[in-house]
Amino acid sequence: MMVTNGLFKFSRNPIYLGFLISLLGVWVLLGIVLPILGCLLFILIINYWYISYEENEMEKQFGAEYREYKSRVNRWI
Repeated sequence: MMVTNGLFKFSRNPIYLGFLISLLGVWVLLGIVLPILGCLLFILIINYWYISYEENEMEKQFGAEYREYKSRVNRWI
């Protein structure tokens, strides 16, 4: 069963988005520039490695239903 309600109505990856917001919070809390590199690295790895793989698997499993969901809900926000 594919979940499309709750936070998944607004983002296909609300958990990764929450991690990113947490990392940005740490960056602001520390008040130095260095942690932004971790945020950028996180975005690159998650976006191009994990999410791409997961979306391919979801498309294999759910087919047209997932493609329709993907067309109406953004990857991040």
